[in-house]
Amino acid sequence: QKIGDFYYSGMDSLSINAAGMQAIKDEMARIDLIQNADDILVMAGAMHSLGASPLFGFGVGQDDKISSKNAIFFGQGGLSLPDRNYYFDADARTVMVRGKFVQHLQNMFVLMGYDATKATAAATRLMKLETAIAGSHRKREDTRDPQKNYNKMDYKSFCALTPSIRWDVWMNQVGLIKVDTVIIGQP
Repeated sequence: QKIGDFYYSGMDSLSINAAGMQAIKDEMARIDLIQNADDILVMAGAMHSLGASPLFGFGVGQDDKISSKNAIFFGQGGLSLPDRNYYFDADARTVMVRGKFVQHLQNMFVLMGYDATKATAAATRLMKLETAIAGSHRKREDTRDPQKNYNKMDYKSFCALTPSIRWDVWMNQVGLIKVDTVIIGQP
């Protein structure tokens, strides 16, 4: 019964459409309350706990070099499109995908209650932000080298890489306490 109910809850498009944004109302309200960088980290941590991956990639898994130990992994992220190539390639298909993506963003902002002008401006700003983030990402082929993407460091060194980010705030939000080391895929 539970499996059937779960399946139906995703297939009941009439109820889903009627509910609109009700299902994410609380998360949207939390976003509206963000006042500072710590609030962003708390929200990002909450979203990571729900299975989303805002700002960066994150996971806990088997250490590639010490199979008996789990490790904390961070990697490049913060993009909606699959990878950096989608933001910079100039072939016709990729240019079309970027255009459709901006149209999608505009539609999402309208669904969130923005008027058309505000939605267009917000979509343009978001695309500009993601393009800037993509500029710091490694190319797809460079993410395939396991040695290059295994950068283990102690927690203090990790925090020193980004002194304006209070990682303890984020770690506490996702339930990680007494972190000693992290593995950075793409520093």
